[in-house]
Amino acid sequence: YMGYHLRKRFIRRTYGSIKNRGTLKSSKQLRRDLYKGVNYIVQWDMRKFYPSIDKDKLKELIRRKIKGEAALRLMNKIIDAYKPKMKRGISIGALPSQTNGNWMLTPFDYFCLDTMKVHFYERNVDDIVMGFRTKEEIAEKIPRMKAFVETLGVTVGKLIVFPVEKQKVSFCMYMHEKGHTELRPKPMRRFSKLLNHLENHPEEPIRERSRVCSYLGFLKHCDSYNILKEKRHE
Repeated sequence: YMGYHLRKRFIRRTYGSIKNRGTLKSSKQLRRDLYKGVNYIVQWDMRKFYPSIDKDKLKELIRRKIKGEAALRLMNKIIDAYKPKMKRGISIGALPSQTNGNWMLTPFDYFCLDTMKVHFYERNVDDIVMGFRTKEEIAEKIPRMKAFVETLGVTVGKLIVFPVEKQKVSFCMYMHEKGHTELRPKPMRRFSKLLNHLENHPEEPIRERSRVCSYLGFLKHCDSYNILKEKRHE
């Protein structure tokens, strides 16, 4: 019930740990957004996001949306149950933490879209990609965005800026550029390592198929024809 009311306020461009959204939808949206006339990409993440969340700030943000005192007391108990002596940190694995983590950055989502008017915006938990047209926009808006997110009790970690034509956008398992998307190098290396391992140490067929198909599912949705052709002939 509480999670439903929080999720109703999530923007359409946030994808992580939300039913009927996820890695693939986020990646496909980014592929479309790269054609929106932007010249620069800004990528953010938050430093140790779940462990650094301010519990009191999270409770305050939830109270703005949910008014029932019984529901609020229950949510407070859930938040405080993880490392009760610590003022910061929520459990990474707990189901409510996924909604709470997304809710923590929802004010930032609206600030970027409604106030800063970024040309496009995608967020997967605390990994964020946004597009700008000019360096002047970036110089003006990024300090304001950074100041805003810090009012939420969250610290910016990695922040990189680059021309959209000069570098691929690494986001949600894929490397993106206009007209071309490929699997990121790290999962590609893991896939190659798995194939080599299975060739020398075959496993039970159902388990083997399951492990391989998990990677084929990612490769299916990017430009992987030549990669798969090469793997078939190794």
